[in-house]
Amino acid sequence: MREAARLIAERELAKLEAFLRTCTAQWLIAENPRRAVKLAEEALAACRDSKCRYEPAALGILVQAHLAITDMSKAWVHKEAAKAAKIAKSGLARFRAAGNGFGEGQALAALVLAHLAQDDVPEALK
Repeated sequence: MREAARLIAERELAKLEAFLRTCTAQWLIAENPRRAVKLAEEALAACRDSKCRYEPAALGILVQAHLAITDMSKAWVHKEAAKAAKIAKSGLARFRAAGNGFGEGQALAALVLAHLAQDDVPEALK
């Protein structure tokens, strides 16, 4: 995996690198959600920088990774859910402004999950 990442970076294949980071983050969510958050943040930034079509997926995975951090107190879980909601709202605004309907749908789905993780069912149903 590291060799593939190195070769991709050497050849300046930014979109492929963003895709690789997105996939790797998704694979790590269950095993190591904190590492998945870091990779998903990198993937989202890489997608935005390269105008990659995987940006909606990277955003959704970043939200899921935040929501997968459940090994701490209930207050910590709510803090992670609040971060996830903020990320989803930011993505929603970005996709709406760009007229990206698919991205908007992905961001809305991520936002619903974040609200549910905060036990805020009324907000999730809006």
